Amino acid sequence: MTMVLSEWTLFSKEAGIPPGPSFSYAVMFVDNRVQKSVLLDLNKEIMDELGVTVVGDTIAIL
Repeated sequence: MTMVLSEWTLFSKEAGIPPGPSFSYAVMFVDNRVQKSVLLDLNKEIMDELGVTVVGDTIAIL
């Protein structure tokens, strides 16, 4: 099941990412149909492709 925007926004917020980027990342994850179950399969290259370029945010998400 695909996570909805609000779930990704909450996930990012709980990871300590500020509200603005949290929402942007949530939109990117939903648009790209990224599911929480595949987070362990993501890497820096994929995160960069998704638009997550801040190192601290990448670490917090992964």
